[in-house]
Amino acid sequence: MKSINKQFSTKDIILSIFIIIVSSALSGGVSGYFASHYNDKVNDNSFSNFYISSTTKKNATNTSTVTDLTDFVTTTRVKLLDIDNQSAIQTNLPDQFVEQNSSVGILYNTTLKQGGWNLLKKQEVQRVLAVTSDGWFISVNTDLDSKKLSKNRILYNHRLYQLKNVYLDKATNILFIKTEAKNLKPISFANLETPVTGLTLLLEKNPHAFNIAYLSSSRTSDYPVSKSSDKAEHYFMIQAQIEDAEVGAPIWDLNASLFGLAIPAKKQNYIQAIPGSVIASSLQGLINNQKIKHAKLGVYTINLGVNNFFIDHQEYQNFPKKGAYITNLNSKQSAIIKDSPAEKAGLQKDDVILAIDHDIIDNNNNLSDIIIQYKAGSKVDVRIWRQNKELVIPITLGEQITNIKLF
Repeated sequence: MKSINKQFSTKDIILSIFIIIVSSALSGGVSGYFASHYNDKVNDNSFSNFYISSTTKKNATNTSTVTDLTDFVTTTRVKLLDIDNQSAIQTNLPDQFVEQNSSVGILYNTTLKQGGWNLLKKQEVQRVLAVTSDGWFISVNTDLDSKKLSKNRILYNHRLYQLKNVYLDKATNILFIKTEAKNLKPISFANLETPVTGLTLLLEKNPHAFNIAYLSSSRTSDYPVSKSSDKAEHYFMIQAQIEDAEVGAPIWDLNASLFGLAIPAKKQNYIQAIPGSVIASSLQGLINNQKIKHAKLGVYTINLGVNNFFIDHQEYQNFPKKGAYITNLNSKQSAIIKDSPAEKAGLQKDDVILAIDHDIIDNNNNLSDIIIQYKAGSKVDVRIWRQNKELVIPITLGEQITNIKLF
């Protein structure tokens, strides 16, 4: 009986080991399948293609506790997937995206708990972008409560950073955030003189996760409301989608230069992009002089090229089909600001500004887009239409300081 018991005991041990090995293999295979299947299904409901260079945390849940900076497993698999689940199309991301850390960070509304900072998905506020090596980040203003900014933290490359100073540029609605971070990855900005409709872009919603996006147009709203010549109101329309916490995500061109920052659009399956070239000039001024300065003209206009409203009204039949019509239509502001460069130079209500120097105002080029690219004090020739005649009026652009400190 003892020998039989011993024999069965040995078999039991062998069988147990065999079951453990098989179970482990099956578990690994199943988890590997689901991991692969999950990656293959990322943004499956999106209309765009998807690049992913995944960075995942071990035992990931909807909570990430940033206490151990070595507790991250990184892969560098990069692939492009079709949204209709057809065969994958392989392509290459720009080397800068594959070989370097991402510039994307996440702004969190944090709570301090025992054992470290506890970061929940629901506490994500928006995306931020590291732009200089000495700790400057940028994002889009989403009406953040300045009284709560002291509680916000930026998660960037698995590290948390406090916000030291936060500035808002009123002319572009961009946030500039200074932190104590060092040795960050600086970025370059795209020169956006004449972007082509259909241009292929990369929307980076999360670090190293890219959606293919396409430039749809650079049009403003068709609703006829007067807009200031001195505030960026005209954003690029991009075929892509974002969630609330993904506002501020960067949009790159294929040279890895910043095309713009993402904000929601009213049109379904589209977003808008605040141009990177405008952000660059503001950033440079803030770093150099602690002030953001923009040129100022001082008029309120409607872009005739994108407002069909005027075509059906007899009183506007003789007006140019393109240009910036100086009016306070549907606005409480004066058409021409008192003591502004426009008033001093003799511009009048109902004038239509056709061009600033050689920049023609049309459905792809707003007056504010042009003015904001000039430096204060620049001398320009303004070509206008007035009562069926064209005139050229020289104007010296004024100066506006547009940054305010939020924190």
